[in-house]
Amino acid sequence: MKKNTGQILIIVIIALTVLTIGIPALIYYIQKESDWAMKEERTTRAFQLAEAGIERGYQSLILSTTSLSTVEAGGTLTSYNFDQAYTDMPGGQYSIRLAGNPIAQTVTVTSVGKDSSGKELRAIQVVYATPGAYAASIYAINSATIQGNPTVEWGPVASPGPITTDASHTYPRYFSGGDILPFDSNAGSPPNTDNLQWWSYYSMPPAPQIDLPGYKTAAGAACTDQANCLSSACTVCYYTAANYATFSPGTNNHFGTATPNPATALIVEGDLSLSGNYGNGSVSNASIPSTAWKEYANDWSHYTAMDAYASGHFATYQDAVNANYVGSGLTYGSTITKAFIYGFLYVGGTISISGGGNGSIIGSLYCATVANLGSSHVTVYYENTVISNIKVQNSSLGRTSWKEMSSCSWPTASANPTCP
Repeated sequence: MKKNTGQILIIVIIALTVLTIGIPALIYYIQKESDWAMKEERTTRAFQLAEAGIERGYQSLILSTTSLSTVEAGGTLTSYNFDQAYTDMPGGQYSIRLAGNPIAQTVTVTSVGKDSSGKELRAIQVVYATPGAYAASIYAINSATIQGNPTVEWGPVASPGPITTDASHTYPRYFSGGDILPFDSNAGSPPNTDNLQWWSYYSMPPAPQIDLPGYKTAAGAACTDQANCLSSACTVCYYTAANYATFSPGTNNHFGTATPNPATALIVEGDLSLSGNYGNGSVSNASIPSTAWKEYANDWSHYTAMDAYASGHFATYQDAVNANYVGSGLTYGSTITKAFIYGFLYVGGTISISGGGNGSIIGSLYCATVANLGSSHVTVYYENTVISNIKVQNSSLGRTSWKEMSSCSWPTASANPTCP
C-alpha cells in the first residue's frame, strides 16, 4: 500500500512539474497567438490599403488624358507624388506616387499602405505600358540620320533601328535598338551608353500603332488627296500612296501654325519630299516641354538660354538632375519662323529634306521607314501636347509587371512615405 502511495506521489509531482512548466508556456503561446493574429490583421489591412492606392492611381490616369500625358512626359501630379496621405478607407492610410518613363513608354504606380497603429507597412509597385505615340521629336522605325545642318530641340530621337549622327550634335538624346554612330557600333561591349546623350542597343518598346483609318476618317473626302489641303481649313490632311506615291507640297506652306492646334496632322502614306522654302508659317510663344532640359547634358548653356529659372538655379546639368527639376509654364522667347507644320507629321515611306529654307517642324515626326534630314537647315521642335493628341490603335494602359516592395519606409513622424 505504501508502495502504491509512493508511486501516486511521484506521478502527482511529475504532473505538477509539467503543469508548472506547461501552463506559463501555454499562456505565453496564447498571448503570442493573439499578437500574431493582430499582426496578421494589421499587415493584411496595410496590404489592402496599398492595393486601394494602386487602384486610385490607375483611375487618375485613365480618367484624365491631361494627367496621363503629364506623367507620361515625366512630370508630376499634385497628391500623386508621395505628397498626400489618403484616409478615405478605415483602418489606416495610403500614399501614391506616379512616375512616367517617356523613353520606355511606361508609367509606374507605387502605393504604400500603413495600418492605423502605424506598426505595419506594405508597398506595391505596378508598371503599365502607356498608350500613344512615342514621346520623341523624331521616331523612325528603320533608321534615322541627323548629320550636319539639321537641328532637333526639346525631345529625343528614337529608332528600333540604327541612328547616325555626328560629334557636332551635342543634343538631343538618342535611343536606338541598334547602332548609334559614331558613338557605338558594338552590342557586345556594354554598357552601350554614355548615360548622358546616347543609349544604343536599348530595349525599345513595340512601335506605336498609328491609327491611319482613324485619321483618314477624320480628314474626310474634302481633306484627302486634295492638292490644296495644306492651305485649306482642314485640321487633318491625308495623302494616300495610291495617288501620291511621293508627296511634294512645294514652297511657302504652313499647316496648323496660324492658330496652333496640337490636333493638327499631316498623314502621308508614301514618301515625303521637302525642298527649298517649303515652310512660311510662324509660331510665337511655343511651349517648351517640362522635361526638355534632359536633352542638353552636353550643352547645358544652350538650354539655359531658353529657361530663365534653370539659368538662375542650376549651374550644371547635374544640378538639375539632383533637384529632379521639372519645368513649368515655359515658353520659347523667340518666334519660330519658316514653320511647315505645328502638329503630327506621319510619313509611311521615307522623308527627304533638301536645299535651304531653314524650315521648322513643331510637334513630332513619325517615319515608318527611314528618316533622313539631309543637309537642310531644318529644325524639329518637340511638343508633348501634340504627342498626347496622336491617334493610336493601342489606346489603353496595359499592366506589364506587379511586385511587392520591401524597401519603403513611413516613419510615424513623417507625413508621407519614401520609396526607392
